[in-house]
Amino acid sequence: MSDYDDFIQCIKDGNPKALDYLAKRNGKYEFPSVVGDVAVNGNQALREAAGYGHLAIVDSLLGKKEDGTYEFPDIVGRIAALDTEVLCRASENGHLVVVDRLLQKKEDGTYEFLDVVNSIASESNYALRWAAKNGHLAIVDRILRKKEDGTYEFPSVAGGVAARGNYAFCYAARNGHLAIVDRLLVKKEDGTYEFPDVVGGIAANDNHALCYAAFSGHKAIIDRLLGKKADGAYEFPDVVGGITANDNYALCYAAFSGHKAIVDRLLDKKADGAYEFPDVVGGVATNNNEALQGAVRNHYHEISRVLAQVSWPSISDMPEDLKNNAVLMASIREGFRMQSVRRGNVYLLNDFVGHSAPLIFSLAGREYDGMVGRSGDNTSYIFKQPVEDYMGYVRDGDKPNEADARNNGQPEEPNNLRCGPG
Repeated sequence: MSDYDDFIQCIKDGNPKALDYLAKRNGKYEFPSVVGDVAVNGNQALREAAGYGHLAIVDSLLGKKEDGTYEFPDIVGRIAALDTEVLCRASENGHLVVVDRLLQKKEDGTYEFLDVVNSIASESNYALRWAAKNGHLAIVDRILRKKEDGTYEFPSVAGGVAARGNYAFCYAARNGHLAIVDRLLVKKEDGTYEFPDVVGGIAANDNHALCYAAFSGHKAIIDRLLGKKADGAYEFPDVVGGITANDNYALCYAAFSGHKAIVDRLLDKKADGAYEFPDVVGGVATNNNEALQGAVRNHYHEISRVLAQVSWPSISDMPEDLKNNAVLMASIREGFRMQSVRRGNVYLLNDFVGHSAPLIFSLAGREYDGMVGRSGDNTSYIFKQPVEDYMGYVRDGDKPNEADARNNGQPEEPNNLRCGPG
């Protein structure tokens, strides 16, 4: 490995030995070949030091001699090389101290590295976009900062805040960075949004922010995007209006990925019992029940149960091919069992859910009450009254009584419930 290559590797590693390559002895550089190439490859040494956050090395590369001139003028002359990659990489990786160094002002109030400032929004606002994407709020705040007169210190950054299809916002949402989402949606004192372009593009790219927040399981982001104002209206109607974009992507991918809290949110009901987002419910079966099939395939049984309940108000409405799908029905059955275990109704579900798939639905909730004992559902008369008696127990999640507690928290087995369906 050459001295230069070792120098670069030391920079990447944050090894103090990197500074030895820049040292002088008796007024002469100890490694003149390294110093001679210190700004080659698009200012690689500075870019790597900034990208890895090694401020001491950055300071050495940008240091001045006693006469006030720069020690390595070639580095300073190329400081904005490759579309200001030195700033972009420091921003992308969250190195605020390096960003501050590159945006530093001189004693006279002017910027030390004007080329960096003039290119701060290069590559479609790369520095802001990637700081937002990676969750570096301090960087976002730094480059969106205002001066004492209320104007932005870097107006080109603020002006391009929604660049690349609202990239900064969308990827902050996608990656769950609520603080940055809130920063980009902040309001001014007069109640208007600070960045109207962000709000105007909040549902850009087929509701990218909502869909991918759902996919990634970021419930706080979902709640923020679907939040309401004090008057009860949605704060971001474009998000709600496009809630089923891309074939109900948000619901499907929340189901695929096992994010039940988000599935529940998208299938919420209002106080009057109607679904809050009827288009989501209406599209549950989109693409051959893609959401349900995905939940089954990935073993998210409670989500299978939720989607089944929403899709078919009666077992008779369920397509025959699904009724005959043993894997799918087993997943739904397990979903009901898991729900009841959570409620403490272990005994009832373990004893009866396994007997027949239709019986599962009779335990699901009030909308299935009428199916108990119905001819053709494989639930015999001997089960009709006992199951009806226990349905309130399952539905309401009552705690086991004292006798149950003596039996390790499980109900004692009633004699009249020992037989299976006829």
